[in-house]
Parts: sequence; structure tokens; C-alpha cells
Amino acid sequence: PALAKMSAARKRSSDAKAIGPCLCVTELVQLTQLGIPLEHVTWPRVTMTSNQWLCIRHGMACLNGAGATGGADRCSVVTVFNPQLSVPQTYRVEARSAKMNPEKPLLAVTDESSLYLYSTRTKKLLHQCRLMQGLVYWTWVSASTLGLVTRQAVFHWDLSSAPTEPTFMFALSERLRNTELVSYITDAGFKWLAVTGLFQEEKLVSGLVQLHSVSRGVGQLLPGQCAQLCRHQFPGHPVASQLLLLASRDSPRPLGKLHVAELGTPHAGALRGPLQETLEFFDPLDKFDFPVSLQVSSRQGLVFVLTKCGVVHLCDLETATPLCSHVVCPDITFAASLSHECGLLIVSRNGQVLLVEMKKAALLRRVAEVVNRPAISTRLRQTLP
Repeated sequence: PALAKMSAARKRSSDAKAIGPCLCVTELVQLTQLGIPLEHVTWPRVTMTSNQWLCIRHGMACLNGAGATGGADRCSVVTVFNPQLSVPQTYRVEARSAKMNPEKPLLAVTDESSLYLYSTRTKKLLHQCRLMQGLVYWTWVSASTLGLVTRQAVFHWDLSSAPTEPTFMFALSERLRNTELVSYITDAGFKWLAVTGLFQEEKLVSGLVQLHSVSRGVGQLLPGQCAQLCRHQFPGHPVASQLLLLASRDSPRPLGKLHVAELGTPHAGALRGPLQETLEFFDPLDKFDFPVSLQVSSRQGLVFVLTKCGVVHLCDLETATPLCSHVVCPDITFAASLSHECGLLIVSRNGQVLLVEMKKAALLRRVAEVVNRPAISTRLRQTLP
């Protein structure tokens, strides 16, 4: 009966009126076939800071140097590759964490006390700095800047020129200090910054986002398991708007929320106040499912919300309207990035690296006939490749 319920629920996730699926899924790589142990395909061992690179910190069999015994030991390595283009490269390095630069062939790694920056082309050490006490999360926030988050504060380390000391950005809220920090994002100009933390609450995974305005020097806490910042040019408006997007699910009911709000001084008519739409979590066996990634394509005006249980919710950016929902993976998913075209790269716990793409004709027909938003369908016809 349970399997029958799951089958029925997943059938309901496909499009109505026999339009057919709006999303198609292709497996690009199986990580275990690259020699990566399945037990190491986890967050935060596997990171994807952009669609350029996938970075995996894992163990592998290495010669132990004993010679006569001919034995092998496990050693710590980092494998990096572009899932759509390149051949994997593996580097032997003792690292507590490792992340590739989103644009350049630069690998940043940390051990217990320091952070190192290497060129993957020359394999030379470029920069090194001592870690501040209590570092719990870090990531690339641009091609030249690392964001470093401790239990007390957020820092930026600028690597664009000669090595400098990390710069203090803002203090972390007391309420976030006891959460599991899973994300730190910024806008392109470092005017808006946001940290996300997850915590257990009555058997549910809840989330808090601390949004900070650099110009005003103030912040606020918002509910949500994942967040994204983007700039978007609304039709008929000469100035692009800075948007904050939040995805959340805060109850065992099969409903979540997508929030879209304009930050700073609102541009007249660009966004008619904060938007909120409901996301349906349709699988009854995944009652503890929640959003794990929120990706935005401003060029196409689309939002991708990925959940832990492998569901992609595709929504319209300008109205927050849900357009379709599909199960794209039968296993847990934990990392995602926009692909080069208008699609989504996803990493799952079973070692799959998946490419999710849209079927344009089916999506346009569904938006016009099922969602009943012909204006959105007309706009997507012009923006989708």
C-alpha cells in the first residue's frame, strides 16, 4: 500500500491533460565509477560552487611506500572536474574541506589551522592564511573573494591582489550560533549578505536566514531553509531590481512556501510588494522533505527549488507562480547549480550527477493551459532557448 501511495503521488506530479513531462533528466556521471567511495558522496564532502566545477574530498587507495610489502593505505585526496566537459583531476592533499573557485582553476582547502589556495594548473601554492578561531562554514562568494563564517561573525578574504587579512562583515545572530550553517551568499556588489542555518524542531528540519544590509549596517532574521539573491530587470523598468528569494517548509503538512521580495528602495511597479506562493510536497512518504537548494535564472525569469527527496519545483520569478513539479531523482539530493543553458545540475547521495533540462513545448503548453497563465507562457516563449 505504501508503494502504491508513492506511485500515485508521483504520478500526480506529472503534468495534467496528457501534456507529458516538462523536465527531462540525464545522468552525466556516476561518481563511484571515478573511484569515489559512495560513503564519501555527502554534504559537505561534495561541493558545486558553480556549473564550472564539481569538487569531491574523499579517500582512495595509495601506495604506502613500504616497497617490500607492496601494500596500500587509504590517503586523502581531492577530485575536481567539470561534469559536462572535463576529465577528472585528482590531487593528494590532507584537507578538512575543499572548494573550487567558481570561475578560475583555483582550489581552496583547509586543514585544522590554515586555509590554502592552489592553482590546479601549476599545482603551486598561491596564498595561505591562518584560520580564525571557530570557523564553521566557508565558501567562494565571487571569483576573488572567500566568505568565512565563524560562530560569532562573518568575514571576507579578498584574494584579488597581495594576501590580506580577512575583513569583518557582520556579527552572527545568537539564534544562528547553535544551528548547522549550510549556506552563505552575497549579491554581486557585496551590499546584501545572507547566512542560512538549519536546526531540528519537533522532528522537522527548520531554517533561519540572517539577511544583512552592508549600507545600513543592520540585519534581520527570516524563516527559510534556503535563500538566493539575484538582480532582475522587470519589463518596462530601466533599473534592475535586487531580489531576495526564500524557500521554506515549516510543518509536516505537504505545503511549503516560495517568497520573493525586493530589497532596498523599491522601483515603482517592478514588484507589487512581497510575493508568496505555495509549493506542494506531494509525496506522502516524504513528509519530512524540505528545500535544499534555490537557483535562479534571471535571464529566463525562472526559479528552481530542489528538495532533499529529489523533487524540482519550477516557478516563475516575476510572480512566484509554481509552473510544474517533478521527481528527478529517487534518492536524496544535496547540491545543485544552474547549468550553462537553462537547466539544473544536481548531485545525489547515490553518486549520480544529473542534468535537468526543460522541454520547452510541453512547459509552454502546461503554463498556458494547466497553470492558466498565458502571459507567463508568452514571456517564456521569448526567453527560453
